[in-house]
Amino acid sequence: MRPDGRLVHSELGAWWAALSCPETPAPPSDRELRRKAAKALSAALQERVRRSILGHPEAARYYTTVRGGTRSDQLALERHPPTGMCARAVRLWALAACQLDPGDPLRHVSVAQAHLLERDVGAAESVLRGALARFEHDPARFVLWQNLGVVMALRGAPREALVAYRAAALSPGRVDRMVAGISLCIVGTKLRDLDAVVHGSQALESAEMPDASQRLRSAIVARRVRGAERFWCFDDDDVRYLAEAAPALGVSPDWRVA
Repeated sequence: MRPDGRLVHSELGAWWAALSCPETPAPPSDRELRRKAAKALSAALQERVRRSILGHPEAARYYTTVRGGTRSDQLALERHPPTGMCARAVRLWALAACQLDPGDPLRHVSVAQAHLLERDVGAAESVLRGALARFEHDPARFVLWQNLGVVMALRGAPREALVAYRAAALSPGRVDRMVAGISLCIVGTKLRDLDAVVHGSQALESAEMPDASQRLRSAIVARRVRGAERFWCFDDDDVRYLAEAAPALGVSPDWRVA
């Protein structure tokens, strides 16, 4: 029973054990219960936000690797289709999840992604740069860099995007080699940066996934929905450059996207 007279279902067993068995440790304090409840609610909200972002009609404009995320994201989306939510609602849910668990950098990524769904690129950049400054040594830092790369490309700053993608690929700890390799290969090709393309090809090879080249090609095709500018297409010169810079990828003329 709480001081205000309310009884929480999860406390029943603990209180009963404490009364019937004096040796049993006292049940968690209200403060501990609030912390655990906030953590659980944050996780539930984050899951809902993630699925809503990936399933949003605008998601294809921003997330091009596998329908807006990694293979595990795709499988999760297939298992639990998102409910219809407008971009503003997604942002509000993302902010709520972030406030409940501000120490998790992935919560900040979701807030930035929600801003992108509202086409507020500036707000997304601000959130990601703030998180990069805050989570200086977090092993999930590469996700912040990766999303900043997307944002900078959308801002029309591909060289800054490449800097972010490089930082993602070189981040210590757990790194999504597939996403890093795809990003470096595509933007490196567009900027004719041989080092980036070679590094990207090596990242794809280290990912040890048999369909790496096909995922790269799918990402190249998917990028076209972002805009009509040349940066978002993949013309004959791009195809030739990528094929020569990274022959192991098996690039062929049909990779061209006008």
